[in-house]
Amino acid sequence: MECSHVTLPAYPQETVLIFDPSHTTIHWTLGSLLHTVHGTFQLKSGTIHFDPSAGKASGELIVDALSGSSGSESRDKRMHRNILESARYTDLATVVVPCMSYP
Repeated sequence: MECSHVTLPAYPQETVLIFDPSHTTIHWTLGSLLHTVHGTFQLKSGTIHFDPSAGKASGELIVDALSGSSGSESRDKRMHRNILESARYTDLATVVVPCMSYP
């Protein structure tokens, strides 16, 4: 009887995650002394690349700043006007800085 050998790659191939904005919500929490505030943002686009053979990850998430909501109309107005300046900066970008994992 003869056996053949199959060699598999040591690491899986690159994986790309593409986030579907219609099925993705960004949840956030802000703690304070009096209470904790929870809210959401809607994702505009997002892609993250994982390269296990090189131990690297990179990508970008773009969030719709105008969609930010905490459930309180007055708080949301202050957040958009004074903190995010979302009328001027409509997108929030989170960049996954190319990073490597080390053993």
